[in-house]
Amino acid sequence: MQFKDLGLFEAYSPEGENPHGIIFCRNQAEEDFYEIARAIETPAHWFLVSAGGDVVSATNDLSRFAPSGFRIVEVTDGAALYDAYLASIGGGYEDRFVWANGAISQYIAAPEELGALAQAKGKAECARRIVAVADLVTQTNLLAADQLNKLSPTEKLTFEAGHDWIRAMQAAWPGLVEADADLSDDANWPAVPPGVAELAALY
Repeated sequence: MQFKDLGLFEAYSPEGENPHGIIFCRNQAEEDFYEIARAIETPAHWFLVSAGGDVVSATNDLSRFAPSGFRIVEVTDGAALYDAYLASIGGGYEDRFVWANGAISQYIAAPEELGALAQAKGKAECARRIVAVADLVTQTNLLAADQLNKLSPTEKLTFEAGHDWIRAMQAAWPGLVEADADLSDDANWPAVPPGVAELAALY
């Protein structure tokens, strides 16, 4: 597998008329993108790379790219890399492919970065589960109703149970992350107390 950096492409206006509004691009060596694409004779795969080094697209037909603002890397004998990149699409931050040190490969995060990502996922999943029961507007409305003594005794008990549940959820996610627990498994999270979802639906 061989990598060839075709350069960073930017849009430019060629001399003469452009009645069809075609966006022309050229690299730092002032080589026109369409001229490069027309000159391709050997089958290969091409990867579109952002200024930050992340691979954002890949193709086996170079003419499909609109490369303004991006780098293009040509890979010979890169079918396996191409297939691996396509399989990663839709994955998370840690699944991305990057261009670094003259090669494209799947990103390998440092342990501390993986830890930070896991923490962020745990916190986000906790928040998602809470607002699925009572979003911020609902929580605010319930708090106001409680302070104005508009809740019945039973509703007040349910409100307090819901408040305790939110605190339990917020206390639970760091331990779940540390234990590498399945965040999608309902059994790993504190159960919503009876009546809380129904009360929230009223507000």
